[in-house]
Amino acid sequence: MSDLTRWFPGDIHPARAGVYRAQDHSMRCRCCWIDLHWNGREWRSNLLTGDRFSTFFFPSNLKRWRGLTARAAAENGKA
Repeated sequence: MSDLTRWFPGDIHPARAGVYRAQDHSMRCRCCWIDLHWNGREWRSNLLTGDRFSTFFFPSNLKRWRGLTARAAAENGKA
């Protein structure tokens, strides 16, 4: 059983703030992803800053995203 949820379309927002695996429209394979932070209102990226999620990520670029399952989040103290 995977610790990750299924992929959700980019136009659906997560129910909780946190870091999610995401794919944008420039990615041609299913094995690559970037980490994005959903703060409850908008997506942020750390691609330009390295360790801080401070760069705005344009929602139109987001193809799909996935996060931890409820079980995995609870085990990791994220729920």
